[in-house]
Amino acid sequence: MVLTNHFSDYYNYISYRTYFDMIEGGMPKEETREVFVQGGHICAFNTFGGIMSSPEWYQLIAPQCRNDSDWIHGMVAVINALGWGVWRVEKIAPGENLTIRIYNSYEGVGFRRMFRRSDERQLSFLNLGAVQGLAHLLWKIDIKERPTLSHEFYTEVFNNPESAFKAEQTHAIAAGDAYDRIVAVRA
Repeated sequence: MVLTNHFSDYYNYISYRTYFDMIEGGMPKEETREVFVQGGHICAFNTFGGIMSSPEWYQLIAPQCRNDSDWIHGMVAVINALGWGVWRVEKIAPGENLTIRIYNSYEGVGFRRMFRRSDERQLSFLNLGAVQGLAHLLWKIDIKERPTLSHEFYTEVFNNPESAFKAEQTHAIAAGDAYDRIVAVRA
């Protein structure tokens, strides 16, 4: 798996400036937010899906997994090695919902460094899409079955609203909370 490496504040600056500029230009806030969350969803499909389909995953992690919850915990352990903050699984109800807490989220911490505290809580765009995508990988497409992760599969199945999960951020570092908390529930 090849990942880009750049400063998180650079990514945050571009994302949040563009987000605010789009809203200032007249784009509705919900639609604008969805554009950025979709980026995290696509990232989850390609990055998390690629990791969970890799020979390394099947050599090192999959042998330790007995159920979907183990797959979630295994992927969270990998995510924690990426430097995106410290992810903790708060709750798993397989096939129904997934709750993740993220301490020191690069999005939340970066937002607070660049802007004042926000009244808005739905600001960790990539993390929102990532948690939604993790739920989709396990309970919408069943990554354990090793589907071919192509652009067509993403468009027709993974991103299809049927049997989808919706992610909501209930706590946000950007809003002054101690952590980001994201809940993905079946829509």
